[in-house]
Amino acid sequence: MRDYVNEQPQHTGKKLSGKTKYNDPLSFKRNGCASSQCPADWRELNSRCYFLSTETQTWEGSRKHCQSQGAELVVINSEQEQYLLFWIGLHGKNGMFQWVDGSALETPFWQRRQPDHGGPNNNEDCVEMYHKEPVLLSWNDAPCGHQRHWLCEKDLGFFP
Repeated sequence: MRDYVNEQPQHTGKKLSGKTKYNDPLSFKRNGCASSQCPADWRELNSRCYFLSTETQTWEGSRKHCQSQGAELVVINSEQEQYLLFWIGLHGKNGMFQWVDGSALETPFWQRRQPDHGGPNNNEDCVEMYHKEPVLLSWNDAPCGHQRHWLCEKDLGFFP
């Protein structure tokens, strides 16, 4: 088995049912290498545990689900995390964005001409990872009420 903790997984986009599906850097944990340090249905990557939702919710609903699990929406601070797709823990007002852990946005992966704070009411205050390539330029500001999948993140061994 390949050592994904110390190596960047190879990324190749694949088309599936009209949607872009990226190779999942967490899939190695689904193939018989489950971590005993992460809860069931969570996956380990670089000493962190991640939960990938199978349903959709608003940004706020997604965040509440993560918090109920002792986690938070993912804070993207590496290219490896950027390959995971869903609501992320970046939000803002009037074009000023901040991570849910209070840290400043230092490594943006905005798609071209984003953030545009658009929408019918200029209410795009939450950030989604838009399903397009290149994945390293895929963030889009969106209305927080849109239904999206989400990705939670927490430290290894932290169980509420």
